[in-house]
Amino acid sequence: MLIQRSVRETYIRALEAAHFGDYRALVTLVGQAVDAGLSLWLDACERAPEDYKLVAREVAGATAMDAAYLGWLLRNQRVDGSKVGGRWYTSEAAVRRYQAEVAQGVHPPGRPKQR
Repeated sequence: MLIQRSVRETYIRALEAAHFGDYRALVTLVGQAVDAGLSLWLDACERAPEDYKLVAREVAGATAMDAAYLGWLLRNQRVDGSKVGGRWYTSEAAVRRYQAEVAQGVHPPGRPKQR
């Protein structure tokens, strides 16, 4: 079994508590892991082939968009994407949809002006 570093201490404490008969923390931890895994699986099942996620930097290069600007668009939810393990993932189709919406006037082009 693989244990993420971020939950390693919690896992060890849950095992120690279970050793003394208190299984609540261990059951909670296992439930959270199952929920996270199921969410990833369901997300993958819902996507169309053109929406399979790529690393944002690769998509930026393929769409001739600045990687920092694409990161800003992702953080501000103007382009569909998700952050997994500290990295942003999106698709060329999502960036193309955003570019089409900008062309139609749905979104203003560029970042908002700083005051």
